[in-house]
Amino acid sequence: MRYLEELGYFQRWPKTNAGFDNYIQRLAPFTFHLVSTQPIIIVMVPHDFGNANDGRSISEIVGRPPKQATNTKYMLNHIEYGTTFPYHTEALWFSPDLRVPPTKLLAETGIHQTIVQPGLKLVITRKEEMCTTSRE
Repeated sequence: MRYLEELGYFQRWPKTNAGFDNYIQRLAPFTFHLVSTQPIIIVMVPHDFGNANDGRSISEIVGRPPKQATNTKYMLNHIEYGTTFPYHTEALWFSPDLRVPPTKLLAETGIHQTIVQPGLKLVITRKEEMCTTSRE
């Protein structure tokens, strides 16, 4: 998440009433899905959480963390990890390891999308409203 902060994304997202270690957390208009660890690749799926400062608790805003998720001091959003994420036509991906800023996923066909970088081909297959990732 420090990479997104360095790129200026956090300044675009609303501050919340929550904090961690004197850092005012943000609420990004995305769900985050860690789909690769070597290199780190995260998919950002647009999501409307509503107003973060309307008096709701953190769990009411972002929900309870899924079993496969972690938190960060920078934002309220959970970072889910695994090989699946919800389909969205405006999904983005980024990689701090590859120094790739948030970039729109490009569709090859109606059901396949790929992330191709030196030494890496990550195939994203859509089945109904979910996507699954695999390496080739």
